[in-house]
Amino acid sequence: MADERETYVDRIIRDAYATMGKPERVLSLLEQGEHHFEAGQEDVGSADQHFVEAGELIDEVSTLTGSDFANFVLPDVSPSGAELVLDRSQRLVSFDPEVFCGPELERGHPAPDWLWDPAERSEDLRRIRETKSGSSTGFLRLFTGPDDDQGRWFNVEAGAEAQAEHVHFKLIQFRWQEASGNRFREALGLTETELALTRHLVSGGNVRSFAEQRERSVGTARNQLKALLRKLAINSQQELLMLYTGFAHSLRLIDESEGPKRHFCSRIFHEEDGDRIAWEEHGDPSGDPVLYFHPFFEGALFTAEQDAAAREAGLRIIAPWRPLSGETTGRSKRIELVREFARQLDPFLEAQGITECAVLGATAGTPFALGFVQATRVKVSGLVLAGPLVPFPTWSDIGMVDIGYRRAVQMTRMAPAFARIYIRATLAGSLRGEFDKFIDDFYRSSPDDRAYYKRPEIREMIRQSGTYTFVKTLDGPTEGVIIEAFDWSELCRDIAPPVTLAIGANGGFVSRENYEKFADQYGFAVDTEFRRSGQLVMHDDPVRVFAHLRRKIG
Repeated sequence: MADERETYVDRIIRDAYATMGKPERVLSLLEQGEHHFEAGQEDVGSADQHFVEAGELIDEVSTLTGSDFANFVLPDVSPSGAELVLDRSQRLVSFDPEVFCGPELERGHPAPDWLWDPAERSEDLRRIRETKSGSSTGFLRLFTGPDDDQGRWFNVEAGAEAQAEHVHFKLIQFRWQEASGNRFREALGLTETELALTRHLVSGGNVRSFAEQRERSVGTARNQLKALLRKLAINSQQELLMLYTGFAHSLRLIDESEGPKRHFCSRIFHEEDGDRIAWEEHGDPSGDPVLYFHPFFEGALFTAEQDAAAREAGLRIIAPWRPLSGETTGRSKRIELVREFARQLDPFLEAQGITECAVLGATAGTPFALGFVQATRVKVSGLVLAGPLVPFPTWSDIGMVDIGYRRAVQMTRMAPAFARIYIRATLAGSLRGEFDKFIDDFYRSSPDDRAYYKRPEIREMIRQSGTYTFVKTLDGPTEGVIIEAFDWSELCRDIAPPVTLAIGANGGFVSRENYEKFADQYGFAVDTEFRRSGQLVMHDDPVRVFAHLRRKIG
């Protein structure tokens, strides 16, 4: 039992050192401080030097820099049970509310009309009726709510014996990978359009959304799908998905034998003073340039869905790794690090032959995106901030953000070296398979965002990003947390190009009301039509994000 005379500062110092053996203790450290954070108690600052020393001890006992994150556990994102169970009359037996959400969902009542794909409904219902006990009839697309315009794929199985009158629908997670996709195209002689259509369908799209993206009629897109099916000697979209998935899986079996892969960035720009900028490129290599300021976990990498959306929009995404991440150098600290990076980017873009571009910033990339637009000599056609962070001019301003994010910001504001502990504990915990503990705490009020981080393709991207972000130092993300915790509102002023905030409808770190207040203060526009996320709109609807950039470019 703890000594009653022990102060809160004593406890956080004790728990800071305890994170060496139990990284998750950093969460209890934050939970203890709940009522101490209200007034921004100055005595917490006395723990700052202890945070520095604890961070150094963690570095001694844990190999975080240069790790391949091989023990970064990828969860099985599909539950063992069914996400939906219907009886043979299509009445609801049970459903997973984390997947299906709508006012007409009630056990014992008929399944709502919006559940079915209108174009396939008759055939889908026939297959369900004919599914034999204990067997599967393949998979079909269902819609998870009245606002779901993409749908998701489910395996269809009939219950065995006592449950023979029940049909179980189990969620399937398809994964598009660009490397295996290109080899699929080469092996089967697909055209660019056929590859784009396959990519779109595997990534969760449908024929209608493919037509809309390419500004073609639905009839044209359907004819393209029919031609593709004829070429591959198959009869349905489901068979196309199975063909690609089987092909990609066979490649993955070969690739996985080589062990976990590290990310390697081959693009390095060398400044005259010896500094370096590493960068990635995504989307259309000949498209209009967009400078991308990346978030923390995902780094400068893209998912296949994001890459495809950028390509379809005709955008060349230039994604420099932020200072002190990977091979990108940095000399300054806090807001001066942002300004230093902004100055370095002008000669970098000049070397790429770029005199005009749009700018995209995602979550933790927000201050860097605004700092660049404020300082650059390059002509900027517009700026989109996807699920952005907001500055905190005063202590009370921190209170407007969600508790999972707020506590880390408050602690860092009072004792900046806490950021060293926080980043190290998160990484050390992740190496032990405890990444979800930190994500569940961080996004505790946003189940939609937590679900994105359980997707295999996003988890693998985060793992690979970690192998590069922390190849030399942990200082980049640490400085990022410190920047977020202090007042960087001066970077929001005097922004000439049009700015749009792309924010999730379901609530992220910042409420919709406070986002709109922030936008009004600085003259920014707001788009709240991202229906499947809180903060992570780049994963929710990259097509919509890039459409905003496309309009700003013209």
